[in-house]
Amino acid sequence: MKVWIDQDLCTGDGLCEEIAPDVFALLDDGLAYVKEGDKIFSEPGGPDGLATITEAQLEGTIESAEECPGECILQRGTGLIGGPVAELVIRRWEAVLASLESRPTDLVGVVDWISKKYLLDGLMERHGLEPGDVRLAALDLQYHDLRPDRSLFRRVGAEVLIAEEEAITAMEQPPIDTRAYFRGRCLQKWPESIVAANWDSMVFDLGGETLRRVPMMEPTRGTDEHVGTLLDECETVADLLHRLSS
Repeated sequence: MKVWIDQDLCTGDGLCEEIAPDVFALLDDGLAYVKEGDKIFSEPGGPDGLATITEAQLEGTIESAEECPGECILQRGTGLIGGPVAELVIRRWEAVLASLESRPTDLVGVVDWISKKYLLDGLMERHGLEPGDVRLAALDLQYHDLRPDRSLFRRVGAEVLIAEEEAITAMEQPPIDTRAYFRGRCLQKWPESIVAANWDSMVFDLGGETLRRVPMMEPTRGTDEHVGTLLDECETVADLLHRLSS
């Protein structure tokens, strides 16, 4: 992934250099530039001064972009928003929009509401039903039946993105490379002590007068690499919170 700075927006605060000195440099003109090793891309700067960043530099680059008061740190490529996964999402979304415009039926089994509408329209047409017919309501319910032998969604030939075995494993084992790992492991070990588990925080009840909240704002923190050993070693929630705050 490549990154550059729009010097017209740069405020010269130097936060980027402070956070990621191996990627950014503040020069005598009071403006920040990107760099690769000892090479600073100041002539030219802007979009013609692109620096390639490594995987190890990605976290610091993201933090710099988030903290930049001038919002002048820009990137080419999808590294800052998910890399290959982001590229896949963009390609899929582009294909969905194209099909919606030309042939929506191509999305049967791909887009949920189109798949359901396809079944409802077919039932209405075959039996001459009115929109309020109870048979349509019954089909609507059966479409969402989670039992494999009863689910109409399963029968419509829906696209399968992951193997069934992977889905079953994911019901009990959190992914190891996102903050969901921390959340999932805590729920496994101390379910009775957890009041709330949200995307960006967890709330624990240690039996005292106040609850304890643990923020989880950064998606790439709380992974197995970050907290796996800590969670293995802690026997109680109190021990966990003590070590997190120390």
